[in-house]
Amino acid sequence: EKISKAISCLDNRVNNTAISQLSLEEAIFSSLARFPGNKSMDKINSEKSPSTYCWPSSGCKVKETSQVAIAKYMAGQNVTNITNWLREQVGFSEDLTWYLQITIADNKNATCFINYEGNTDYQININEKTQISGSPGSCLEIHNSKYRLLVHNNCINKQFNVKCAGEFTDFKTNLLYEESAGGTLFVSSTTHSGSPDSWTKENITAKCFKQNGKCDYEGTLWGAAAFYTVLGTTEEFAPYLKALATSNEKYFPDSFLYYVLQSTSKGSDVLLRISESLETRPNGGYWQSPNTPYGVYYDTSLGILALGTTHSIVDGSVKPYLLEVQGENGCWNNDNIRDTAFILYSTEWWQQRTV
Repeated sequence: EKISKAISCLDNRVNNTAISQLSLEEAIFSSLARFPGNKSMDKINSEKSPSTYCWPSSGCKVKETSQVAIAKYMAGQNVTNITNWLREQVGFSEDLTWYLQITIADNKNATCFINYEGNTDYQININEKTQISGSPGSCLEIHNSKYRLLVHNNCINKQFNVKCAGEFTDFKTNLLYEESAGGTLFVSSTTHSGSPDSWTKENITAKCFKQNGKCDYEGTLWGAAAFYTVLGTTEEFAPYLKALATSNEKYFPDSFLYYVLQSTSKGSDVLLRISESLETRPNGGYWQSPNTPYGVYYDTSLGILALGTTHSIVDGSVKPYLLEVQGENGCWNNDNIRDTAFILYSTEWWQQRTV
C-alpha cells in the first residue's frame, strides 16, 4: 500500500508540474521510475543540444548526458549516439602520478633496457637492493627512493617495453599510481612476467571523462555508470576514480566504484565499505556522505543500487527505514520529485506499476 502510494504521489507531482517547470534532473529520474506517458521523455528530448547528442542544451555536461543515456537505455531506446559523444570526452587524467616498477627474482643484479620511442633502448641497472641507476630517457625519471621510475605526464600515452638480462629466473613489471597531490600508492591490477632477454609491455590505460579539458570526477562517476549499464565496460576509469575517492567523498564514490570493480577482487572490499558505512537508526538505516550536495535520500538510493535490492542490509534495514520516513501522501523529502523517483528506481518498487 505504501509503495502504491509513493507511485501515485510521484505521478501526481509530475502531472501537476508544467513541463517548462520540470527540471531535466526530475525528468531523468521520473523516467527511471517509469513515469507513464511521454512527459518525462519529452522534457529530456527538449533539453538536448541542437547540434549534438548531449545534455543540457545550455551547455553539454558529462554527468547529465550520462544520466540521460541510462534513462533512455532503460526505456529501451537506442543510445549509440549518446555513448559516442561520451566517448569523445574520455581522455588521460593529469590528476595522477604514474610509476613503472621492475622487480627482479631473488633480488639479483640486472641490466634492463626500456623502449618507448622507436628503436631507442635506454639502459638502467638494478642492484641487489632493488635500487635503480642509469639513464631511462626523457619520458622516465628515477624516483627519489630509487626503487621505481616516474613517468612524465607528457608520456602517459606511450607503451613501455622492458627487457632485463642477468643471472635470474625471471623479472616482473607493473605500474603504480597515486593522486598527484600525494596519498595512497595504488598497484595496477596487472603484472607482467618475463624471462631473461624477453620483453614485457606496460600501457597506462587510466582514463577520465573531461569537462572543459579537465577531468570531471562526478562526471566520471556517472559516465562509468552509463558505460557499465549500456556497454558493460568500465575498467579504464578505475585508477582515476580509486585514487581520488578520498578527496571526493561527498559524491559517495564507493557506490559507483562497485560497478567499476565488481569483476575484480577489490569489488568485495568496496561492498564491505558500503555496508560498514551505513548509518543506523533504531528502526532502520540510511547513507549520507560527508558534505553531501544531494542529501540522505539521494545517497541512500546510490547505496541501494550498489548493494542490490535483495541484500540483507537493504531488505532488512534500509527499506523499512524509507517506509517509516515516507510522507503521508506517499512522497519523500517534502514531495521532492527527484528523491521520490530515485528511491522508487533504486529499490525497484516501480515494478509494482505492472501489478
